[in-house]
Amino acid sequence: MTLNDFNLLNECDRKATVFKDGIFIGLHQNENEYITCFMIDHFFSELVYDKDMQEIIEVRSSKMLPSKFL
Repeated sequence: MTLNDFNLLNECDRKATVFKDGIFIGLHQNENEYITCFMIDHFFSELVYDKDMQEIIEVRSSKMLPSKFL
């Protein structure tokens, strides 16, 4: 799957793809959120989990590993 293919998916399918095909890279947390990073093929995806709402509120993707996971 390419980054462009991934970005064309709806949010629900992007989440499912991350859990099905993603390789866990790391976890970053701040006061309000957990951010998990996964590698899928040749790109990275972050799932942003809101601690108060107890749900994933955003799916991010990029070709570069986010600096917080270096």
